Amino acid sequence: MDDDRTPPLPPVRPDRTLLVVLLIVAALVVVALVVVLVRGATRETLDPSTPEGVVQLYSRAIIDGDELAAGQYLSTSPHDCEFFYDDELDNIRLTLKDTTISGEHATVRVSVTTSYGGGGGLFGNGEYSTDDEFLLVKSDDRWLVSSTPYEFDSCGAVVVD
Repeated sequence: MDDDRTPPLPPVRPDRTLLVVLLIVAALVVVALVVVLVRGATRETLDPSTPEGVVQLYSRAIIDGDELAAGQYLSTSPHDCEFFYDDELDNIRLTLKDTTISGEHATVRVSVTTSYGGGGGLFGNGEYSTDDEFLLVKSDDRWLVSSTPYEFDSCGAVVVD
């Protein structure tokens, strides 16, 4: 007489490998979120004797609405005009792309990212980016801004179209 009964299966234990993989994935997600959230908060101060450093200082002065400070970085004296300051500048982020220096002239290429709207919405924050450039000239061993993207015009710089 054959017994059709099969031996009982051992109790099911959770697969430790799967648990370890899930923990690693969760840790990577947390690290990625921290990097994304902190990325905008860290601002490296560039050497003010370089074209990149001058662009950084000039741009900060423009964003802060400090016409006098911005004028110190211009190759021409600001002409009489009503200083233009736009609240939109509070929502602008510059990212340095590269710099080309040729003798007494330098081109600092940047990505200008403008955020708009209050919320994220379904597809993230409302923002757009454009590539643009600052042109600089060297005068008395100092780099000075001679041309800017339109967002950073201080009445003295020539705006690049």
